[in-house]
This record gives sequence, C-alpha cells and structure tokens, in this order.
Amino acid sequence: MKNETKLHKECIKTLKSNNIPFVDTLQVSTVSGTADIILCLNGVYTEIELKTEIGSLSEAQIERARQVQAFGGKFFLVRNYLEFEEVLKGNKREYKPPISKIFRPF
Repeated sequence: MKNETKLHKECIKTLKSNNIPFVDTLQVSTVSGTADIILCLNGVYTEIELKTEIGSLSEAQIERARQVQAFGGKFFLVRNYLEFEEVLKGNKREYKPPISKIFRPF
C-alpha cells in the first residue's frame, strides 16, 4: 500500500471514530485541485491535502489553497499522521502558497 493511501485511511478512521463530519473527496470529487479531506474545524471551513514526504502540490492545488484562504478558510498540507493530529488540535501552521501575480479571489 502506498504511503499516501495508508495515511489517508488512518486520517479517515480517526475522523470517523471521533464523530467529526467530513467529506472524503477522493470518493466524491472530480474537480482538479480539491484537497483530499474537507471539514469544518472549530467553525472554520478547512481543506486538508495529504502528501508523502516527497510529494508536491500541483498548480491546481496551490491555486485552490489561495482561493480557500482568500475566502477565510484554512488549507493544510499534511505529510504524516502526527501532522494530521496537530491540525485537529489546532497546533499546525497553515500551508502558505507562493504569491501569485495573477491571483484574483473574485
């Protein structure tokens, strides 16, 4: 099993066991750039993208992070289960996408 798949299963299991409502976009989304997990965390729209230690975000995912943050949401890049736990606890820093000269949130 790929590391990213294993991480995904661990994260989904944790969300289910803690009765945290979420959307597993790997099961429902075909929109390019959408993060793997969407949830409302402490009242804030949150997207979590799961990657291996060497995985990188696509341009569509970086643009999605910009859009989510421009509208007041949070976007996290998570590379292991401990980072996922930190997101749930509110202790992980948000992903900060590179500045785009062409980004327009509206």
